[in-house]
Amino acid sequence: WELFSRGRSGTYVTSIATPPATPDGLAAPAYITGVDFDGFRYESFGAIPLRHLTQTRGRNDGLADGTFVAFSEGEPRFMAVVGGWERQISPRGGGGVSIDGGLTWRGFQGDTGLRHPGLGYDPKFGQIAVGSTVSPTGTPALVWIPRFAQPLYSHDFGETWKESTGLPTLDRVDKPKERNSIVPNEFASWRALVADPVEGDTFYVYWNNYRNERAAHIYVSKDAGQTWKLAGPGIRLAWDQRRMTEWSLAAVPGRSGHLWLALDDTW
Repeated sequence: WELFSRGRSGTYVTSIATPPATPDGLAAPAYITGVDFDGFRYESFGAIPLRHLTQTRGRNDGLADGTFVAFSEGEPRFMAVVGGWERQISPRGGGGVSIDGGLTWRGFQGDTGLRHPGLGYDPKFGQIAVGSTVSPTGTPALVWIPRFAQPLYSHDFGETWKESTGLPTLDRVDKPKERNSIVPNEFASWRALVADPVEGDTFYVYWNNYRNERAAHIYVSKDAGQTWKLAGPGIRLAWDQRRMTEWSLAAVPGRSGHLWLALDDTW
């Protein structure tokens, strides 16, 4: 694989999503997010996309940096993307949702631009997961872990957001921004959040308490992100497996509760 940066500095891909084909043809074969550009929707692997992923008015007025794009396993036309504007260049940040496989996007909280949800602070970047089934409201649940923050959940497809409860906090008095932080680095290649591929209200989070216990835990939410509980006993980590940016959690498509976890260079 080769990525052509064409005049940009430090451009690289932060996430990739490859949804299954749908009868309506709305889901494209692949989507990416990246640094210094929001991302692209690839309708064909043999052609360069003509526009950026989150363009809304015929120009690049969406996210400046994309950190994660996700789709609903059972309804791939429902998608979500998160990112932000690096170094506070603009107040725009947060992310947006799509109901047509990424052809068009609506910003969080109903804004026409992709803006923050108005929680009293400016959540942005991080990772997002989309529930695998459509809820009674007609859309899937969303769970979002912004940088330096606890998970947020939305049951109205990004119109309103609330903070989750039940996950531990990481008390860092020397670096206050990293308190409560599951995602302390917006551009790392890890993956700490996944949706269950079958149960639409079930989500999983990998918590690497690398500074305190030399252990890691997987937490599960069965109420669409509102509360979290330990899924089982912790995972003891060797010293060389405690690095901040070396983990990836994945769910097995079509199988509820089956997860894969990659750690460091060994697992």
